[in-house]
Amino acid sequence: MSTKPTPLDLDRPAAHLRELSGLTPTELAIARGVARPSVYDAEGIGERISVGALRRLAEAAGFELFLALKRKST
Repeated sequence: MSTKPTPLDLDRPAAHLRELSGLTPTELAIARGVARPSVYDAEGIGERISVGALRRLAEAAGFELFLALKRKST
């Protein structure tokens, strides 16, 4: 299993995270301990998801979420 960071689509981070995990919405909901509509809601709000909510989904999906900044090259 790779530990190399994977870029996350920030326009749809929850949906992309779930797709990367290979989990269905139901499986992710069970892993997170929430109802399936919660996963659909998280995916539906797109880029407006909070970092905390995304972190909890990532952990339930078996990922570690971290943020990094990289200076733009000129």
